[in-house]
Amino acid sequence: MNAQHIIQKEIEKIGSTVILTDGEWSSVPFKAILRPMWRKKSSNFEKRLTELGGGLMEYYQYIGAANHSITDLTEDALLIFNDEKYEFKHRDKVISDNKVLYYTGILRKLKGDDND
Repeated sequence: MNAQHIIQKEIEKIGSTVILTDGEWSSVPFKAILRPMWRKKSSNFEKRLTELGGGLMEYYQYIGAANHSITDLTEDALLIFNDEKYEFKHRDKVISDNKVLYYTGILRKLKGDDND
């Protein structure tokens, strides 16, 4: 059994059901792991500064199986989990022996006024 298959089985076992959307396209539901990230002063995922006293932003780490590429999506792509929308702030893939093992990213939960 190869590492990619082992990782995918574990994600399916402990992950939550999510959907990716990109424009008019939507993926079939699949399993991914979303883990809340605690705010640290060195954790700045925004390209622009927010207003002083602005609302708290919720960030999550994404871990998804190799069969759902998040690096090929546009900047407007969203992840949907429990009827909530999340935008990707960072996307990457983990590679070993020239083979993608899994995808990882940083998500920001969109608030009501962020949703279009």
